Amino acid sequence: MMTKRKQFVTIVLALLVAGTAIGADEPTVEPRADMLLKRMGAVLGAADGFTVTNTFTSDETVSTGEIVQLEGTVEIALSRPDGLRAAISGDFGPKQYFYDGERMVFADSLHNTWAEAMVPATIDEAMEAMWTIYGVKIPLVDFIVSDPYDNLMANVESGFYAGLHQVNGVPSHHLVFTQPEIDWQIWISDGALPLPQKLVITYKLEDGYPQYTALFSNWDLGPGLNDAVFEFIPPEGAIKIVFAEIGE
Repeated sequence: MMTKRKQFVTIVLALLVAGTAIGADEPTVEPRADMLLKRMGAVLGAADGFTVTNTFTSDETVSTGEIVQLEGTVEIALSRPDGLRAAISGDFGPKQYFYDGERMVFADSLHNTWAEAMVPATIDEAMEAMWTIYGVKIPLVDFIVSDPYDNLMANVESGFYAGLHQVNGVPSHHLVFTQPEIDWQIWISDGALPLPQKLVITYKLEDGYPQYTALFSNWDLGPGLNDAVFEFIPPEGAIKIVFAEIGE
């Protein structure tokens, strides 16, 4: 009987052989991995909104060269087409992002500051504007946009199915993908509602191969959120600052 380690090595070798046959310029993604990621993307993209809790750890390189691990939580509330709130706590917080269809607000509770930017009237366009104009990437943006599959697969070079594994007791399909600068793994729950359960990103061009690991929980695809969730009211004494555009 083949051990799990030997099965894993066999899958990797098969993937490399397939890549040689097809050509280095074309992505080699195992059909099962592609299909499962596409199903997950379709479910998230079709949802009118959702709430989810994301608990993460992030390896950060300090000035002396060592890697230290920081952790935090992101609470996401989404209502399509024009409502988003991301609340960050832990070592990277407390911070919040608000989007109401007209403006994106970033609020830093620790320093009692906030900034706003006028952005387009849909979540996808707003996310793109924040990235291209200000260099700001909203947490979990690949799962927030209307086509998560397309976003996640944009720079993929190869991918394969690594097995059905457990994530916090949830049977989940384990998929592995490579890109020029990162490798990433995702675990998607088995069954009729395929949702992300875990994400690991390895930054393979950085010293020490730092990683970002996220665990998803408390998925709710029908939260019935009202507009007040996405409204930002500056706290007393808060100082308004300015988003700096790229190059400034």
